Amino acid sequence: MEGREAARPCLGCLNPLCQTGCPVGNRIRDFVQETKKGDLEKAASILYEVNPFPEFTSALCDHERQCKGRCIRGVKGEPVEVPTVEAFLSANFKRDLTKKPANGHRIALIGAGIANLSAAFFLSKKGFEVDVYEKDKAIGGAIRTGIPGFRFDKALLANVQGDLEALGVHFFFGKEVGKDLPLNQFWNGYDSVLLSVGAQKNNMPPFTASKGLLSGLELLRKANLEQESFPSYRKCLVWGGGNVAMDCARTLTRLGKDVTVVYRRSSKEMPANANEVEEAIKEGVRFAFLTNVKDIIKNEKDEVVGAITIAMELGEKDASGRASFHEIADSFTELPCDLLVSAIGQKADLSSLGLEIEKGEGHGCNIPKLFLAGDCRLGPKNIAACIKDGREAAFEIIHSLMD
Repeated sequence: MEGREAARPCLGCLNPLCQTGCPVGNRIRDFVQETKKGDLEKAASILYEVNPFPEFTSALCDHERQCKGRCIRGVKGEPVEVPTVEAFLSANFKRDLTKKPANGHRIALIGAGIANLSAAFFLSKKGFEVDVYEKDKAIGGAIRTGIPGFRFDKALLANVQGDLEALGVHFFFGKEVGKDLPLNQFWNGYDSVLLSVGAQKNNMPPFTASKGLLSGLELLRKANLEQESFPSYRKCLVWGGGNVAMDCARTLTRLGKDVTVVYRRSSKEMPANANEVEEAIKEGVRFAFLTNVKDIIKNEKDEVVGAITIAMELGEKDASGRASFHEIADSFTELPCDLLVSAIGQKADLSSLGLEIEKGEGHGCNIPKLFLAGDCRLGPKNIAACIKDGREAAFEIIHSLMD
């Protein structure tokens, strides 16, 4: 569907619910209406004003719960295909790379994930000198290491890097702050430091094995960066219900494995993008809902040969807004597997930086000149939330130095 055609059903609502459902804060009604009118340059300008990376959000956002899920058109028919409009504009109109003259301020960004890429864009546009330090060999953070290539074209990351470099952003790869570079060395060379190192520490279960137990992020990194095909595994359980779990399940299925996803709630409560669940089902992934892993079964070589699971039942809604869950007594089952992938969440870990960092007001913390953004401030969030948080961190830094 071409962009203008996708925009035609938009009603231009006075109270655009699609925008209230957008974590990045896109002015959806406005850029869709301008697309509908045929003023495509104005539509693209409105889009890029808030969201510098629509090629990312159009591909990776949970549109069914966000913009499309809130669209009034969807009440009695099909919602406006906002991601199609967004992808069309991003493919045909480039980011505006004009910038203000240099203002003499230098900013260090630690981590080249999405939040810091967003911050780098807005800071450099305002005339700041921006240096980005990244422990890996390329930009993208979890998008590069965690999202499979069949779901996202990684070449788009190179395009973004090229645009940021054209704005004057400098990248320093293979530099892990806290290991190769002490964090406190930045205090004298930069006016502010923005830390955005993601939530890369997995929530691992309290059992171990010499073989057959992997975290979701570890599996995806091995598959994405090392092209690992895991030849010794045949029957796999993926434990979790989020996007990491779906990416693991679909990756393993495409490698010819027998895959079952084990999730403690029902399909209705799954946090994964609905379309990713649908694709997983189409690709042959099986689901064991209302089931939780209690322990693993190992052989004499300390290798996983199965999992002990227990049946669950749902209760009243909890703080997350989803139904709570409870174990059903004496409902244990043994499921055979030679690989258990734990995809039950992740968290930020700043301990390697050598400083006690405590979050403060806004994006600040207990250390002067140091700001936080993205998952290491918010906890694990979606790509749109990280783009917004990086943008807001950039403007907080700007105000702290220029007001």
